[in-house]
Amino acid sequence: MNTSSPSPDDTSSFVRTPLLSPLDAANLTSQGLLHPGTTPNTHLLHKHRLFPFAEEEYRDFPLHNTTPTSHPSAFALLPRYLISSETLQYIGLSPTKARELWSSHESSFWPRNRKIDPAEFLTFVLNHVTNRKDTWSEDESEWHAVLEDCGVNDDVKDAIMDPRFEQIRGCETCLGWVKDTVEMRFRGLRRIQEQSQACEGELKKTMEG
Repeated sequence: MNTSSPSPDDTSSFVRTPLLSPLDAANLTSQGLLHPGTTPNTHLLHKHRLFPFAEEEYRDFPLHNTTPTSHPSAFALLPRYLISSETLQYIGLSPTKARELWSSHESSFWPRNRKIDPAEFLTFVLNHVTNRKDTWSEDESEWHAVLEDCGVNDDVKDAIMDPRFEQIRGCETCLGWVKDTVEMRFRGLRRIQEQSQACEGELKKTMEG
């Protein structure tokens, strides 16, 4: 579990729930499945623990005697908190857009001194990212312009504009694909959080028994 000092965007006036429950995080760390991330507010979690049946999908990655140094592809970089600027980058925004949106989020929510509902946070993000001119044109330059304007990162741009999926891409507008991507990745983080909470519950039962 990452025990580094919180980054400057941490504050006691804003209640944020960790993505990984503390007891589960400690257990994963003891097994060598969780390591500090690249920043104080990120984790590196072994991909076998990302979701149910992940062990099958990532069966080529060894589970034991594996570290981010020996097998970097076996670990996923995750935000420490679900509601965070790191999450904004995880779900597909560029670092610049993530910082801009997080600053806006702070101004909107932090003075309330309350826990932010994940659905509310996602709505906030989608409103800022997709509330702009869209395109359904066959002109790829228009798609690139929209993607640049809404601030998604290069990975999302490349995935949406992949020539192999040109016909599929035409089934939705540009911002429709951005919205789908952001929602899908955020739901993935929510599943990780819920799975971690369930694991912590089982660990508590074991300890109490």
